Amino acid sequence: MATIVQNYGPIYGEVVNGTVQGRPNGSVYVPLSNKIDISVDAGGEYLIESPANSIKVCNSSGQWKYTYYAAESQDLSNYVCIEILDSSDNVISTVNKPAGLFNTKQFAIGGATIVNGDTYKVRAVLMASNGTPVATSDLLVFEGLVIP
Repeated sequence: MATIVQNYGPIYGEVVNGTVQGRPNGSVYVPLSNKIDISVDAGGEYLIESPANSIKVCNSSGQWKYTYYAAESQDLSNYVCIEILDSSDNVISTVNKPAGLFNTKQFAIGGATIVNGDTYKVRAVLMASNGTPVATSDLLVFEGLVIP
């Protein structure tokens, strides 16, 4: 007697591309907890102030690199705030991303004055619609770069 092995598609309640199979109208998957991660392209070790007064991640020669953030949120009205901190952990710049935009890449991450050689940190914070933080990423550490 032969055994037939057949792959089945997603079953009721399984997550597929951010939606849950079997829920009406492809309802959005709701995670068990809020969480957010931030990362940067390889070689992105510096922060540089662009001519448009925005801060960008770059390599040692000033070539811009992408910053990525991805969040799992229990509420679609939550939004993401990218924060730049100085070496004393004071927030020196923030940029808010629209509610529901939980997975993206970007160049500009805020606006502030960058000092060559100073240490800076960047993190992503998932914020509730009332401005309360509900999840915070790890800190990424960068060195300030000013190219004359």
